[in-house]
Amino acid sequence: QEGPPRNRTGNPLETPGNRSTMRTSVIALSLIGAANAQVYSALHGYTPVSDLSVTAKIDFDQQGLMDAVGEDPVNFDLAKEKYTNGGNAGTQTLQKLSTMMGDKADALSIKMASDSSISVVEAYASYWSANPIAGDTSTVCKSGSVVSGCPNYADVMVTAALNNKGDYFLETPGARDVARAQIAKKGTSYHNAWLYSVSELSSAIAMAEKIDTSTKKTTDGTMTVEQSVGAKIDSAWAYWVGSQNGNMPQSLAKSRGKNFGTCSKIPDALTAAFNTAQSYAKTDTFDKAKFIKAATDLVPLMTVPLIQGCLRYANRAEGMMMDLAAGDVANLAILSEAHVFCNAVYPQMVSSDAKTVRDMLAPTSKMTISASTINTALENNYARMSVTKEQIGTWKAEDYDCDSLSSAAASGAASVLVTLSAAVVALFGARRH
Repeated sequence: QEGPPRNRTGNPLETPGNRSTMRTSVIALSLIGAANAQVYSALHGYTPVSDLSVTAKIDFDQQGLMDAVGEDPVNFDLAKEKYTNGGNAGTQTLQKLSTMMGDKADALSIKMASDSSISVVEAYASYWSANPIAGDTSTVCKSGSVVSGCPNYADVMVTAALNNKGDYFLETPGARDVARAQIAKKGTSYHNAWLYSVSELSSAIAMAEKIDTSTKKTTDGTMTVEQSVGAKIDSAWAYWVGSQNGNMPQSLAKSRGKNFGTCSKIPDALTAAFNTAQSYAKTDTFDKAKFIKAATDLVPLMTVPLIQGCLRYANRAEGMMMDLAAGDVANLAILSEAHVFCNAVYPQMVSSDAKTVRDMLAPTSKMTISASTINTALENNYARMSVTKEQIGTWKAEDYDCDSLSSAAASGAASVLVTLSAAVVALFGARRH
């Protein structure tokens, strides 16, 4: 028995008799494909294209470290265990976020806003190589196969704090342990995790460069846009926000919003910006140029909470003498936070301004803190970092009432609408007459 008529390649031709059947088959196959497409749960306002259920749990390691340094007395041994061995994010650990940076493939693809010839990771590695932290002699700056200089600077800082070494050696610990504790727990989140999240954005950009725009797969044909570009930006978000949306850099953006009157603007903008970048990292909507721009534009937004952290504690430390080893014990928490937060932005500043702030906030500088000096030095670099005064906001000693500010903004918007509506009504009324 003869089958249906076929074309030159042997496939059935569509005829009036089989048109309905063939179209039904196509629809069925499409539905099967859609059903087989993996759907992943949204993670704090962001919808990933890969499984982040393990990766995002790095925040449990961070919480474990924070709990350990929050004990009385501080349990540095347990904190070191959580830092070096983790246990919640698969084989990844807080320490590895820094120690593996030098050998991280594609870490150099995301560039500085101020200089497109140097990558963000390079800028940090170069700065801390030229201006090293005196750390534990067993943990020193190490160039890697990809990044030279001090790509592991964050680990040098955190390990020195945990081990009471180098810049963070306190001859009489005990009451002064609060300084080491603050540097360790803020360092892991706002240095180790912050730079690693940026490096994952860098890897996503490198992957985007390898996509064949005709096939929407990597040039070797092994991975789709989602499996390569999408998975990497997913990972950047996971390290930025964590599984519980706490203790990681995104939580800092939320906290600082209350201190500077920006409220939820920056965390909301970050969530939206990550989603925008992800929207260009899908097979149906892949746009290499738009993706690279969206990913690169994330870094200035990610820098805003670091600047706010530096300014907040500089203002709180106004008039205090900087000396973690021998200064007033009552001031140690504030002074150490000013030190560790400002450390996070020096590589993005011109060297003279960075030196002004760093000299003042060096652990045993014995200098009197001048918030206005630090503020001026940072403001000098806002354009360089592609941030604005509006994004940073204005620091107040007492938190802003963000609920009231939000209500006032909504009320103002409603008033504008009412005014516009009245104007439109008046205009049409006048035309009728």
